[in-house]
Amino acid sequence: MRTRLTALLSATLLALTGGLSAAEATAAPRTAAWDDPVICYSAYNASLGWDTMETCNGLASGIPGHELQALRLSAYGVGTLCARADLEVIGWQAWQCSGTDWGEIQIGSTTANRGIRAIEFTVTTATLTAEVHLSGGSGWQGPVQGTSVRVGAPGGVRTVESIGISVV
Repeated sequence: MRTRLTALLSATLLALTGGLSAAEATAAPRTAAWDDPVICYSAYNASLGWDTMETCNGLASGIPGHELQALRLSAYGVGTLCARADLEVIGWQAWQCSGTDWGEIQIGSTTANRGIRAIEFTVTTATLTAEVHLSGGSGWQGPVQGTSVRVGAPGGVRTVESIGISVV
């Protein structure tokens, strides 16, 4: 019950701050039986570390005001999930992929002390919707949808602070 309440509060907050709508955001514990695709993720924010809870299907992960430095992802029913991050100073990392249900990948770095400027995602059998909150007062960028999406500001000065991702 507490997890569901937390998920609903997070979805409401995301919707109120201009992120994905509460209808698009749902909690998705891995123990549930799934008929539809689902994606779950956890953010590593500067000076705060990993989120205390993994979030799924559109719920916000990360905290505005704290740059996102790494992101863990896993999914069910999306075919192959691939992602990569564009880090400050370092640039684009190599693609990380998982072709198994709930196979985990991690992008960014917990040790390089570099913020993520942009993220690219691809899936082979679903459609992604992703949206990020950028630093410097930029706020939520607006959702991007497709089997391959790029969010953030590659090569720019703004960093990602929070993210919401969903799949259908």
